[in-house]
Amino acid sequence: MAGVQGHDSSQNGPQKTKKLQASHMSRNQALIGFSALALFCYTVDYALFGGDVDAQQGFLESWIGRSGVLDVMVVGLLTLCVCHQIVSKKVSPDKIVMLGQTAKGLGSKASRTEQASRQRHGAKDVESKAPEKQTRDFVRPSVASLNVTLDKATKQGNIEEAVRALQSFEETRGPADALSYNLVLRAYAKKGDIKSAEKLFSRMESKGVEGTSCSYNTIVDASSKAGDAKACERWINKMIACGVEVNVISYATVISAFAHQGDEASAEKWLERMIQAGVTPDAVSYNSMIHAASRKGRVKAAEHWLEEMQAQQLQCTITTYSSLIDACAKAGDLQRAEKWMTKMIEEGIQPNIVTFGAMIDACAKSNNLDRAEYWHDQMISLGIEPSLWTISSVINACAKTGNASAAEGWLRRLQELGLKCDAIVYSTVIDACGKANDARRAWKIYEDMKSAGIRPHVVTYSALARPFAYKGDWRQVEKIAEDMVADGVLPNEYFVYAHLLAYGASKPRQPEKAELLLREVVKIGVPVNSHIVTALSRAVGRTRAGELVEELCPAVA
Repeated sequence: MAGVQGHDSSQNGPQKTKKLQASHMSRNQALIGFSALALFCYTVDYALFGGDVDAQQGFLESWIGRSGVLDVMVVGLLTLCVCHQIVSKKVSPDKIVMLGQTAKGLGSKASRTEQASRQRHGAKDVESKAPEKQTRDFVRPSVASLNVTLDKATKQGNIEEAVRALQSFEETRGPADALSYNLVLRAYAKKGDIKSAEKLFSRMESKGVEGTSCSYNTIVDASSKAGDAKACERWINKMIACGVEVNVISYATVISAFAHQGDEASAEKWLERMIQAGVTPDAVSYNSMIHAASRKGRVKAAEHWLEEMQAQQLQCTITTYSSLIDACAKAGDLQRAEKWMTKMIEEGIQPNIVTFGAMIDACAKSNNLDRAEYWHDQMISLGIEPSLWTISSVINACAKTGNASAAEGWLRRLQELGLKCDAIVYSTVIDACGKANDARRAWKIYEDMKSAGIRPHVVTYSALARPFAYKGDWRQVEKIAEDMVADGVLPNEYFVYAHLLAYGASKPRQPEKAELLLREVVKIGVPVNSHIVTALSRAVGRTRAGELVEELCPAVA
């Protein structure tokens, strides 16, 4: 009997283990069933309430602290919910990260519950010796709650509330996580408050929270939008020094910053560094290089970057072609601009208003009014509404060719469309009248401008004075000068030239008035150039003009 009893005792452990395993299997099967049921219920709730992610976050956090069985069930449910959020693309990446953090915390807690269960049944587990450390690793629900609060506040534009919530959390619970700081950083960046963003970043580091690629990229992007390319460069260099991953977004942003400043050399330097770092440039990077070249009308350079882009099998976009056409426009190369416009259309890319604006501008720079009007008609045929910019470009073409009647006709068309005219449009029409020597029409446009409540600027007055100056009508030019002073506008060298020209072209000439005018404008700091000296010579004679220049502005003499 003793032997039998001993045999039974030796088998007792394995049998107990098998029963335990069977119990675990039954429990896991039950969990799968419960999870499926919970997923069904939650899906119905999601459909009914429109996918309120904040409500989901609160629901999920409410499970924390309950039994291990329910926690495990919710972990499975949460994983599926996060996947749904990613697929539906209805929420921001930061929101998905917050849900993921909660999932991680619940998973850790469920794991500890399972571990405790194994301990109660005599299972060996080395990790059970450090339960306190595991608790510290658990993502505290208060951090997730803070992030929900910060997300809501920043989306509502209430940065002050977000900052107060973050400071309160730091004072009572210590540092938040990187996501918390990133949410506020992004809000500052969106507002354009770079100083506050940089200050918050420094505070984050002082709390022992390391900046992520997202943290740095947020500030780099904000600096770029503020037009501070050097700041972008400084932050990228700091990323490299701190060992933070510099990704394609980081490089593309700093390249774009320099490109929009027209600093093609610096943009190219960063493109080279990007390639050397093993990061493949994207379409945004090459489009920025094309834009940098277009800023200076460097057509060949823009075309070179297009070839590099195509060599990388990157798809050209409307941005690519618009920048190329703009480069041609600035170079006054209408033929090349039309070549790229045609190629763009052949590739099935429909031009937008920016593309047409650049195309019409190319026509204006080439003094070709017919083609400007043609491309404007093409734009309308595609259903694209004219804008102040496109019509202004056509009016500019009218001014370049001195077609005053066409310029006035396009001005009236702009007004009929209900588009608000500005001082630049009126000035361009007046300039067209001046080049056509149509003083009567120029004065009429000027009066219409003032009746519309638009305040003329010095360019307007200079263009208005020109046709009267050519006729020697110095009285009318003096009246324009009086209007200009009454409007608080100071003369520039272009207006002074027209004013002196009026005194010289009049019959008889007005040398005394011309000399007095020169003394007055020198006193207020108007620079005297060769054109002013020429107009002065015509009014007072070459000898006297030389004496006056030597007396009043010897540097010019």
